Amino acid sequence: MRDFFLKNDRWIKIASVVLAIACWFFVMGINDPEIEMTIRRVPVNYIGEGGIAVDYNYQIFSGRVSTINVTVSGARSKLLGLKSSDIIVNVDVSSVDSAGTHVIPCDVKLPMDDISLVRDKKLSVSLFIDALKEVEVPVVAQIQGYPAEGCTLGAAKLSPSTVKISGPSTEVMNISNALVDIKTGTISESFFGEYSYSLVNHDGSEFVSSYAVKKTGKISATVPVHITKTVPLAISLHELGALSQDNISVNITPREITLAGERAALDSIDSLSLGNVNLTDITDSGYKATLPINIPEGIVNVSEITEADVNIVLKNITSKSFTVTRFRFINQPEDKSATVLEREKQITLRGSESFLASISDSDICLVLDLSGYANSTGKKNVPAEIVVDDTAGGFIPAATYRMPVRIDAK
Repeated sequence: MRDFFLKNDRWIKIASVVLAIACWFFVMGINDPEIEMTIRRVPVNYIGEGGIAVDYNYQIFSGRVSTINVTVSGARSKLLGLKSSDIIVNVDVSSVDSAGTHVIPCDVKLPMDDISLVRDKKLSVSLFIDALKEVEVPVVAQIQGYPAEGCTLGAAKLSPSTVKISGPSTEVMNISNALVDIKTGTISESFFGEYSYSLVNHDGSEFVSSYAVKKTGKISATVPVHITKTVPLAISLHELGALSQDNISVNITPREITLAGERAALDSIDSLSLGNVNLTDITDSGYKATLPINIPEGIVNVSEITEADVNIVLKNITSKSFTVTRFRFINQPEDKSATVLEREKQITLRGSESFLASISDSDICLVLDLSGYANSTGKKNVPAEIVVDDTAGGFIPAATYRMPVRIDAK
């Protein structure tokens, strides 16, 4: 037998290990010592988020953890079977009433009374809490480039002209503008590009945030390259009829201004009109006015002159009297009848001698507009407009004429 055990000591070793384990379990079952154990990945519950969202529009921007490690102490036999799901960890944010970083203790609930949280392992989370706010700020372009000789760079046209940023209120309220950095080099033609943008604080520093979100994508920018062109100022004269340039003297001060714009736009501009002047606006003493200079969109007024003085004088004009016997009503109300109370009207016209000599009394008609007399009856002095057959003007009434008219209800 002895020889058998000596030759098969492997069985002796196995028996020794089994005996040692049995002794260890026997001793531990009697003593059951208190130990510390760390339970990992215990879920964390956040309480009160809905309340602060309703009351202050607050939300947790950073510091949120989904699990946490909990160190507990207790009898070894109690801790050996403890699982992470047996422990409840609550973080109550319902008392938060101001924006900023808040260190909030964790409320740990253990499954048994004879298990305790290790005192020097008290748990807390540091949360950054603030109101979610969206701001809209203007886009500013910074052009780094040079125009070719004879050209100037115009202001960049940006689309969109504003961007939206959302994030913590205390942070996004510091944003002043969005900056687009456009590098062009030397350029002679307008160009287009799409650009990212950075955000700038009110103090000029760059806005940096881990929580702010750009709600607007890239910015489209067109950088116009301008050339300059000097163009004359002009007046559009209407109802000249038989009058020629020999009968009219127009003086505009200044006579011309200098514009800057894209080549294609300036090529189509030969002059700038200050507006329309009717022949009837020109009196015996002439026509004088200070008129605004309207610049087409996308064009720059390099001269920076915004008004021009206009002086128009009629030349080689004579007067002639006529007896008018033709009258015509327009805009007569359907429920009214109208009768001219005079058979003829003496009028005086001014114009070129050749034009006045070419017309007779029978060529002239006085047109009486009754549109303002829908609710009137009785004798009225109605304004009369002078119309000369087969002409588009070329004459100036020497006065304002009216005709006596009796208006009756039908």
